[in-house]
Amino acid sequence: MDVTNCPECSQKFNTTSDTPHEIENVLHILRNSITASNNGPPSEALLRFVKQQAGPLEFEMCIDCCHTLQKAVDVHMDLADTELQEYESVLSSKVDAEILAETARMKKMIPIHNAEIAKLEYELKQLTCEETVLLDKNKKLAAAYEPVEMENIALMREYNRCKREITGSYVSKARSTSSIGHHRSPVGTTSAKRQASYNEADPSPTFCE
Repeated sequence: MDVTNCPECSQKFNTTSDTPHEIENVLHILRNSITASNNGPPSEALLRFVKQQAGPLEFEMCIDCCHTLQKAVDVHMDLADTELQEYESVLSSKVDAEILAETARMKKMIPIHNAEIAKLEYELKQLTCEETVLLDKNKKLAAAYEPVEMENIALMREYNRCKREITGSYVSKARSTSSIGHHRSPVGTTSAKRQASYNEADPSPTFCE
């Protein structure tokens, strides 16, 4: 066995041991130390490696200092647990207060929302009534429109008939006037004959040299 001085208390101790009790102490210290340093579970591979060592374990300090370190780690873990519980308590109280405040605010808003809903329902009812009245008026207007439309169609037919008759009458008159004009003397014939007779009765003077 190798004997050396403990770096913590300077007393001599064996650096190797295979006592089961000492192995359990080392595992406990390892577990707490890793948890305190990493804020997480210890490495399972490391724990298996320590447990599965066939030979004696090597110690860097004496068993008494190992126990002291174990107690210090336990105290640190207790303090961490206490701080965590206090933080959880404060956080829980804060969340509860926020929930209560939000619940109270929503309770105050419920009557306002109910009043708005009632107002909208009343307006919807009024609009529904107005829609019913307008639909009824529309039906009445549609019923009154049909005979007026039929009368309008009849008037348009009568108008077109009268228009055709008047147009035909004007065309007939124009044609009859045109046929009478063909039997009359051409324009200017009578006046030409009258001018010739005037010339025969009173001939123009002739100048002789």
